[in-house]
Amino acid sequence: MNKTKSQYTEKNLSQYGIFQLREIARNVGVHLPTTYKKEELIDKILQVVSGEIEPFVAKNKKGRPPKSFISFDSAWKKQEQPAEDENDTFSSWEKGAWVKDEAFSLFAELKVSEAMQGFNKISQPNIVSGIVFCEPNGFGTLHIGGLNEITNNQMAVINSSIIERFDLQNGDIVTAQIITQGDIQVVCDVVNINGFAPDEIKRQNFAQLETINSNEIIKLWKDDKLVFTKCIAPIGKGQRALVTGDKNAKNVLFEHFANEFSKENIHTIMIALDKRPEEKMNIENSNIEYSFSSFDMIPFRQMYLIELAINHAKRLCELGESVALLVDDLMAVLHAYEFCFKQKSLQESEVDAIISLKKMLAVGRNTSNGGNITLICYSSNRTEEEKKLTQLIDDLCNCHIKVNRSGINDFVVLSDSYTDNAFQLLDNDSLLLADKIKKESNGASDSELQNIYEKHLR
Repeated sequence: MNKTKSQYTEKNLSQYGIFQLREIARNVGVHLPTTYKKEELIDKILQVVSGEIEPFVAKNKKGRPPKSFISFDSAWKKQEQPAEDENDTFSSWEKGAWVKDEAFSLFAELKVSEAMQGFNKISQPNIVSGIVFCEPNGFGTLHIGGLNEITNNQMAVINSSIIERFDLQNGDIVTAQIITQGDIQVVCDVVNINGFAPDEIKRQNFAQLETINSNEIIKLWKDDKLVFTKCIAPIGKGQRALVTGDKNAKNVLFEHFANEFSKENIHTIMIALDKRPEEKMNIENSNIEYSFSSFDMIPFRQMYLIELAINHAKRLCELGESVALLVDDLMAVLHAYEFCFKQKSLQESEVDAIISLKKMLAVGRNTSNGGNITLICYSSNRTEEEKKLTQLIDDLCNCHIKVNRSGINDFVVLSDSYTDNAFQLLDNDSLLLADKIKKESNGASDSELQNIYEKHLR
């Protein structure tokens, strides 16, 4: 074994992913390299090379034959690069660049079995960020770019061992090292999860978080001039609000919500289904996270986007963040679920779809030992069936905001909007003012409502 042992250092070996380290370990004589984690495997390789541990040699001829030893002499040969200044002299390896010359290729002298011929096609690890979706079979997918870029189909495969080791869950935002094996990108290591190092993150189970009543109102007014939600239909953190009325007014209202949530440091996620493709640009300009699907996307894919967005909101709530989930609209969500359950009878598929919709609404809650999720959803009332479903949803929500369009770029909240148990959010003076406004606005037109609100809410 006439190899330069000094080349086997912790710094050099840490540049590799776990798959490459296992192959190196087999060649130097580490026994059962797949049973060690990355740091442990590096220690074993160093111990074998330094002579502390004798190299393992297979004694059974029926077992896997020992592989040839890797030569690192050429791979780590110093390639002096032109320095930007006279004091800057680093080798290509120290700069983190792969040696491109074939004569000095890292695996030029590596002789492997036919089953491992694809090993020398593994690329240098690349750091990316994305959102995790765990498949039922134990494997997972890292959608590179996060929720906003999920429809671009840029993804990497996550092995079940990586998911188990780092306890990855649906909706996690993960920064990871990936390598390319042929045409497939594979996650080989995890750098951080939801902004935390893997050993620092503290997991909580969303279903076990203690739910409490909301006692903090969300400020949704403009420059203290039109405090419509404070007295007409206040929204508390962790509540469920239903928006009905004119579609164009709803668009202006949701845009206003997105802007005001950002000022309040509330993490905003929008679920927009069955939209025209050009509407994506309007959502992108709002600088929020979104799960967007155009009307040509199949329902199974839409349901995939819904589940990812909901689980992402849950993970943020578990970490103590305030989240706002905007859903546009609930009928599109219901139709997507109905189609996905169509293998059953029509009646059963409708029941299952409504149950799934209720589960989504139940995500909106305020917790004592975590964060909160404020769910604001729009529901259209185009048919009699949709009106009945809207009434069912209304019974499950804390707040109902009815809007109408009062101008090209403005909206007005109708006086029959309401919030259950508003006294938990408002003081006595605000409650008295709300009663006074409602009496004056009874039967008023949209323009008259606008004047009444501006008169009292300054």
